[in-house]
Amino acid sequence: MDTSRDEKALFDKKINNKLYLTIPNVRDFILYNFTTDRKLKVTKSIGVKDNISKNVEDFEKFLAKKRTEQAFLSFESGSSKEVKAISDWFQMLETNLRFLFEDESLKLLSKRTEDKVNFYLTSDNREEFDFNTLSSGYSSILFILFDMMQKMQNETGSFDYTKEGIALIDEVEAHLHISLQKKILPFLTRFFPNVQFIVTTHSPFILQSLKNSVIFDLETKKRYEDFSNYSSESILETFYDLDKFGDIMKTEMGKYEEMLKNGIGNDKNEILETRKKFLEIPDIEISYWIKDMDIRHKETIKKLLK
Repeated sequence: MDTSRDEKALFDKKINNKLYLTIPNVRDFILYNFTTDRKLKVTKSIGVKDNISKNVEDFEKFLAKKRTEQAFLSFESGSSKEVKAISDWFQMLETNLRFLFEDESLKLLSKRTEDKVNFYLTSDNREEFDFNTLSSGYSSILFILFDMMQKMQNETGSFDYTKEGIALIDEVEAHLHISLQKKILPFLTRFFPNVQFIVTTHSPFILQSLKNSVIFDLETKKRYEDFSNYSSESILETFYDLDKFGDIMKTEMGKYEEMLKNGIGNDKNEILETRKKFLEIPDIEISYWIKDMDIRHKETIKKLLK
């Protein structure tokens, strides 16, 4: 059956009491009836920092809700268990924050204003501060903590964080200085003792932070257990193939050893000055190295120090 493309005619026919729509030219039908609407829309990312800040703000709201709930329940008869559960939870949070901040004098306190409850931290070692003034490192840890707390409470409906689960964290050391790299996994496992944390990291301080751990090297496909007894230097040298000394220092050390091998000659003053410079460096590894050089080149050192 032929039809005019200009009219874009549609035909129907009734067969066995059923209505069938016949479209002679599907392409023209679509172009005629469904106009194209092309748009370019790019959603601006709020960024990691803003996302963390928002999560910390939500954490404060969560704390305020719990404090308000605690105050409300304290006026109701028969609610002593619920009040104690909330009180114990705040005590547990404060204890773990002391561990994270490495400050036993730290206290988590709250102030009620007309329309909200504000939380702040006090310490014998610093001025009063709140969650909004924390560094990106502490904020990122609270980001992870609150996210996991929310998910677990949605599952259990309680303050019980002993539920089993698996948490995946990529580059767990991001935003963290060395002290926090040592703390983050112990901090999280204190909160969630039955969660298996699977993390990726390049930090030796993360690797040595837990005793009950399994390490899998993705490059060599080798499996290890418990790096808690390893020093960060030995992890860097053994597993990352990195030297403990920088390139400039290694060059200077090489020159000094070469002078000792060649004997005193006309370089006596230079050798003594170089040795003195190394001895003045406040680094235990350098002092060990100097002692090793003294033993290896005992005769030359004796002549130098006469």
